[in-house]
Amino acid sequence: MTLPPASQFDELLDAYKQGDAAAFEKFFRLSKDAVYAYALKRIKDPQRAADVTQETYLRVHRYIQSFKPADGLAIGWVFGITRNCVADHLRERQSESVDVNHGELTGKSSWAADDRALFGDLLQNLERNISREDIELLVERTILELSFEEIAQKHGIQSANARQRFGRILKKLRDII
Repeated sequence: MTLPPASQFDELLDAYKQGDAAAFEKFFRLSKDAVYAYALKRIKDPQRAADVTQETYLRVHRYIQSFKPADGLAIGWVFGITRNCVADHLRERQSESVDVNHGELTGKSSWAADDRALFGDLLQNLERNISREDIELLVERTILELSFEEIAQKHGIQSANARQRFGRILKKLRDII
């Protein structure tokens, strides 16, 4: 799944914040499939993932005035909201005494749950130390879980270069943390 450049999302959400309803509609069309795929990967139930997607965009609308383009990427902000909606949903299911197995909490990714949560939370706070391009690569690899081949194709580089770049970004993150 390929997303448009992060700057396009930033511009659309900022325009929506200024009152442009058409900007939100375009933002929604461009991002809804990725938000739904993220929710589905974690929840494993298409209807519940659709509910989480709907709740995500309700919260985007509700909290749009708190979005600050200077603080981070719009798509990172939206995926942060989605992550919270997924967590709320899973907590709700647990409180209803539904058996939630480890796979539902972490998805089938090779990433450990702690690593994915750490990267997701850091995306919004690290833009001052990491370039937007590097954050975009982090989102693609850790949140969207694109392969290095998919990332390389999107950025017009070799997959080995994408892998090396990702490694350098991880090192930079470790140094920051």
